[in-house]
Amino acid sequence: EHSAGTWIDAAGRATHLDHDDVAIEVSKYWESEQGGRYPADWAISVPKLDLQIEVVPALRNQELITTVRYWEGAVDVQGTIDANVINGRGYVELTGYAGN
Repeated sequence: EHSAGTWIDAAGRATHLDHDDVAIEVSKYWESEQGGRYPADWAISVPKLDLQIEVVPALRNQELITTVRYWEGAVDVQGTIDANVINGRGYVELTGYAGN
């Protein structure tokens, strides 16, 4: 689940994004040996920015096992904004998917 965010363009201008501005669809899941089931590939769109991206973990197994199990790690991003191809790297943290 997501709540809100901020898009910062190449010129440093910030655009606030409300919950309803962003659509996220999970297309795959990854299951850890410890029983966590985490979203693993996402299609994200922000129509008001004409942005469509695919987000894929750089490595599937980025689960951390501490007092709370969770997934965090590097992701690869590719897509389009205003019909221009974009590529990048990012970071995602997922909690609440490992049953604790």
